[in-house]
Amino acid sequence: MLGSAGTTSTAGDNTFNGNVLNAFSVSDALDGGAGNDTVTIVQSGGALTLPLNATIKNIETGNFITDTTALSLNASSFTGMTALNVTGITAMAVTAAATNAVTMTRTTATGAATVNGGSSVTVTETGSSGGTLIIGGTTNAAGAVAVTSTVLATNGSTGNAITVTGGTTISVTQTGSNAAVTGENTTAGAIVVTGGATTTAITVTESSARTGFTAASGQAGVSGFTNGAVTIADKNAAETATAGTLATVTLNGFAAATVNSGALTTLNLSGTGTSAAVTMGALTTPTVTTLALNVNGLTTTGAVTTPTITTLNIASTGTASTINSLVAAAAKTINVSGDAKV
Repeated sequence: MLGSAGTTSTAGDNTFNGNVLNAFSVSDALDGGAGNDTVTIVQSGGALTLPLNATIKNIETGNFITDTTALSLNASSFTGMTALNVTGITAMAVTAAATNAVTMTRTTATGAATVNGGSSVTVTETGSSGGTLIIGGTTNAAGAVAVTSTVLATNGSTGNAITVTGGTTISVTQTGSNAAVTGENTTAGAIVVTGGATTTAITVTESSARTGFTAASGQAGVSGFTNGAVTIADKNAAETATAGTLATVTLNGFAAATVNSGALTTLNLSGTGTSAAVTMGALTTPTVTTLALNVNGLTTTGAVTTPTITTLNIASTGTASTINSLVAAAAKTINVSGDAKV
């Protein structure tokens, strides 16, 4: 047992460690008392789950680590915990209280992972291939959400499907493997991001599209990458009378991308892209009719469409951009500015 029922620590900064299988047991009760306290549970050789009737309170930092393929943790009753750090492999499921800042790290990320709740959520996964990552599926994060996912460096791998719902700001980054002696071609997993009641900005970043090839004399090898589909929507995108909150969307690398928000005022595009289609929600009376379209080093093979915007302000800065086609059927005014060609 890591702590017997009713155990309370003395005042000060305390550390509770459980470094063996089943160290945290049925009905264990840990109370850090005053101070800045830490509990660390390391599960080796078995799935890490919270035992029946076990409780944790007044412990500010929780570290939960497993070297196996299953971690299931419901920390929603952990009173006083502000930092919830979980580390595991493949399958992970975390439910957090609104006061828990969640940091999830997973390797060999080929299974299903979920995070619900949290004051903020930060996820870093490596070796992603064919799995899923769902954040906010049942309970949105109260604050910012940030995801960094690296696709498995094996030829033909497709990154995890990433779905995020809610968060004040949301950032998702998906990258291919580094250049190697032998060319590798990998593909980004689909990304779906839906804002919550307070979401104002969403950013999606992917590696640039490129074709991989094997190193030859005098020329280094390159790992190829294909961008994935990106779907972004405001929580109220389908509402006819309720305005949205998602004002800014940034896309750096994308395949077919769609953005749907009646509150959208700024769209930033860069990197390699296939197409970007903007829908300004479903409001009976639109509240936004002007869109700032900012481009920097953008290259698309398809169209950028803004069918209902009446004033389109295009700013091209930094590196020249190439847009295959621009469709703005309702535009009465189009202004172009900036220091780079488009």
